Amino acid sequence: MKRALCLLLSLLFLLSLAACSQTQPEETKPETPQAESQTTTEIVSEPEPEPEKPITASDINVQRQDSSKKDSSGQVICEHYYDLVVVKGESEVAAAINAAFQADYEEFLSKNNEVEQYLSEGFQPTPDAPFFFTVEAEVTNTEDNVLSVLYCEKWYMGGTSNISYRGLTFDLESGKPLNMEDVFPLSSTTVLDCVKNTLSYYIYQNNLSLDTSEELLQPESYCIQNRQLVLCFDSYTLGRDGTTITCPITLGGQMKTAAEQRSMLQKNEWIGFWCASEDNGQVSRLVMDMSFETDGSCSVAFGFLETEFDFVGTGTYQLSDDHILTMNLSISDVYEESESYDATYQFEVFSGNDESILIQPTDDNSLYGQRKGSTVLIIPYDTFFS
Repeated sequence: MKRALCLLLSLLFLLSLAACSQTQPEETKPETPQAESQTTTEIVSEPEPEPEKPITASDINVQRQDSSKKDSSGQVICEHYYDLVVVKGESEVAAAINAAFQADYEEFLSKNNEVEQYLSEGFQPTPDAPFFFTVEAEVTNTEDNVLSVLYCEKWYMGGTSNISYRGLTFDLESGKPLNMEDVFPLSSTTVLDCVKNTLSYYIYQNNLSLDTSEELLQPESYCIQNRQLVLCFDSYTLGRDGTTITCPITLGGQMKTAAEQRSMLQKNEWIGFWCASEDNGQVSRLVMDMSFETDGSCSVAFGFLETEFDFVGTGTYQLSDDHILTMNLSISDVYEESESYDATYQFEVFSGNDESILIQPTDDNSLYGQRKGSTVLIIPYDTFFS
């Protein structure tokens, strides 16, 4: 029995070996490397914002806001309107300028209650004699990236009528308001002296008895019109009604070449005005008479406005191509004939339309001890006495 069992086990073992020898292990194939997946990320940049288009004259409109009062028959008995200046566009510059115009308009609206009160309690207006409270606007400049607007405000409610002028001026590149000194290619000293000289001339020409203090010889506001500085005044400053006065400072620089200036100087006899500031805050107003001949000779007379000419002089002059006027003079005292002296005066000539400005270029050899940047406003006699 045991022998048979052993034979059986041996047979099974041999069969197992035969089966193992016929079964080959599967060949492990090397893995084929997979190509790395390449993901390309496209960088999409945001488009650059388009530069803001410059504001031009066609972008500026005047829109009349009219709330005039009418009687029962539909006729106007109180003119009540405001010209609102609007700059088209969505730019920050347009928004800044429009905000300033809107603020001025709201100041106008704040006085509506006064109008209603006058209409209910004051004199009764008629279509033939209407009341009025109006603000008319004129766009006076859009050149050289300068926007300037002149306002004329009129008021009449049955008593005394008033007319006032004011100006608003802006930089069309930034939207910021501009002071007078910011607009012109001159120092602030020169600009302010030109203003004082112009006002001194106006006071003298119109025989106004005014205290010529530093405060008076400054405008309430200004605008640019015909490329020149225009000073704006309210009622009762230089007279009952407000007024505008042109100062011969030109936007953008010289309007005339040196050759044109020579011809201009020789063509006219000139009267000049300038102001000397005193320590007490007052202003001494001075006057000068000047003539220039084609042969290079010249003559001057100058002194205080109240006493007119205290000194006279004769000599020669030269006007260089860079607009520097040099006068070599022998000067005598009108009241002390024995007193005389030689003097050399130099000025930078800055010409406008008919008038010119003589600017003191240095502190040396100055007229009446004036500082650098001080000015003399000269006007043709024919213009002054016309």
